[in-house]
Amino acid sequence: MKLVTRSRVAALLLLSGLGCGSNTSAVPDVGPDGGATIDTGVAEIESVDAPAIDAGCNGWKTLKRLSPAELASLMATSDPIVISVHVPYEGDIPGTDTAIPFSQVDAVEAYLHDDHCADVVLVCMSGGMSQSAGNELIKRGYLRVRDLAGGMLAWQAAGYPVLKDGGT
Repeated sequence: MKLVTRSRVAALLLLSGLGCGSNTSAVPDVGPDGGATIDTGVAEIESVDAPAIDAGCNGWKTLKRLSPAELASLMATSDPIVISVHVPYEGDIPGTDTAIPFSQVDAVEAYLHDDHCADVVLVCMSGGMSQSAGNELIKRGYLRVRDLAGGMLAWQAAGYPVLKDGGT
């Protein structure tokens, strides 16, 4: 059992199946502070930050690492926000929206306007900086964060171009 705030009750009910037409008649108990206690049966749900639950979108709770081919396919079929987080600047993959250093996650959040449902792909030279920034965004409750596994080095090795000096 975990004490949760009112803002989490609906999401936890939904995620635990109680709000999805389940025949279960369990109802959460209201605690003295106005919170509620429910047994979700899933420990992972309890670790999701409130902003992510309140965001009202579907996503995941771990960083998704994409291969170059997966990223190319994603970019061909949708419009993710692609952010280069490599320091110092080493170039961009085509379609990069902006560059923000991996250590400035607050600046990434500001760029995303604190939209925890934003579809984000982080890119760096070899994958380490994007993984670090991506894990921090996930920790802060962002639900749709991916990075390019192996970075621009893997992207180039797969035959895709890297733009240098502003697009050349």
